Amino acid sequence: MGMHSRRRMTLLILSVIAITSASVILINSYFASKTFIQMSIQQTPTLTVDIRGEVAEPGFYELQLGYEINDAIAAAGGYTDLAATDAISTNADAKNRTFIYVPSISQSPQRININTAEIWLLDALPGIGETLAGRIVDYRNEYGPYMSADELTYVSGIGESTLAKIKGKITI
Repeated sequence: MGMHSRRRMTLLILSVIAITSASVILINSYFASKTFIQMSIQQTPTLTVDIRGEVAEPGFYELQLGYEINDAIAAAGGYTDLAATDAISTNADAKNRTFIYVPSISQSPQRININTAEIWLLDALPGIGETLAGRIVDYRNEYGPYMSADELTYVSGIGESTLAKIKGKITI
């Protein structure tokens, strides 16, 4: 390497060192003038809950303390088609239980099918009586089978409170 090449190399190295040093000084002075806010992230306490029975994905789930049962059901993928959905109050606070079991329809007491029951059988439901039982059958005959139990509220004289009394005792 000739004298001229060494000199060029030395100048190049000195230039890189000078530029790097100047950059470090500028960056340090920039950040020294800034005020930084320190933030702390608080974690919400959780609880491991074992969810079994008629849910899509039974298993263990981490849920926040104070969770509601519908949160647990959703975490487990929701109900299966065989779930006795009215056997559980889904909006209730689970009181931090560590185990939830969703029963199957076959484990529930026998129910009255509102699409096939006669007046005398519907009359046995709490709060229905012979008159409302007749209206349930008349509505079914006029509009076809009920698609959900909630459709009973279309029958004159059956409101939400009456439906709530019988919902666990009927099926479609």
